[in-house]
Amino acid sequence: MQELQYQLDSDSKELTEYLAFSASVDINIQPSRLKVTVELPPLNLLGVLKMYRSRTEKSKGPLFHVDISATKMPEIEISGFVEVLGVSVEGRLLITNTKFEVFVEGRIFGLFIASLRISTGYSKNVNSAPFEVEGRFKNDLFDRIAKGVRDGLQKSADEADRHISAAQNKIRQVKGKFDSAINSLERAKRKVDDAKKVFDVAIGKMEGARRKLDGICRIKSCGSAKFFYERLVNYMMSGETEALVLAHSQALQRWRDLMGPTKPSLAQSLAPDSIRALHGLTDTRNAVHGSGQ
Repeated sequence: MQELQYQLDSDSKELTEYLAFSASVDINIQPSRLKVTVELPPLNLLGVLKMYRSRTEKSKGPLFHVDISATKMPEIEISGFVEVLGVSVEGRLLITNTKFEVFVEGRIFGLFIASLRISTGYSKNVNSAPFEVEGRFKNDLFDRIAKGVRDGLQKSADEADRHISAAQNKIRQVKGKFDSAINSLERAKRKVDDAKKVFDVAIGKMEGARRKLDGICRIKSCGSAKFFYERLVNYMMSGETEALVLAHSQALQRWRDLMGPTKPSLAQSLAPDSIRALHGLTDTRNAVHGSGQ
């Protein structure tokens, strides 16, 4: 422990220590004035013990200030905040040449708060002095419970929204794949329809060929047509038959000139007086059967 001794008309600023705690001490002693300022550093001992200037001034330690003079109103300021294991007490006494103020506040784990503030100015008449008293008691227990419930509900709602959003995204993805599959099916259906049209045309041609074949079969094997066909074949095969005898030099070429080209359109262009140019209709219905050009 350090012992401080001061004499009249002295002004001293020192840093003293007590039990490993340092304090800034400013003492000014004059015949007409006494000024003492003691400031402790802020303290936070593992969160168990805390000491500050006030709840909002945690960078400063508790303050004791007294300035008494014969020529003016005394100035006194005592400010401190102490918290031990969640229980805190804050106090401030302020006396200046304009006002007098006392503030005391106590808190228990931040759930219960009680405070008292008294402030007044100076006046010759006590009844006209601006006197203010403010008291407050607040129970935050139910507010914190309600806040916890609200936070829990909000968290659950946010989680539900997240799952709903994820499900909606999956639904959109599945819908996209489904639409793509439907489009593929539509394209495949169009291809099947096109193939069916080609198939129907082929079936129609087969039916036409079958009908022609049936007609030939009827001629060869059915009733009077069969009898006529057999007699015709037997007659044609019974002996020599001369349908046309051409006896002329270059008879084959002259025959071709008379007939004209096989295609009537070509015959009309190259041999307009030929039989095929005058009477031919198509390549197969060209009025004359025989070799052509």
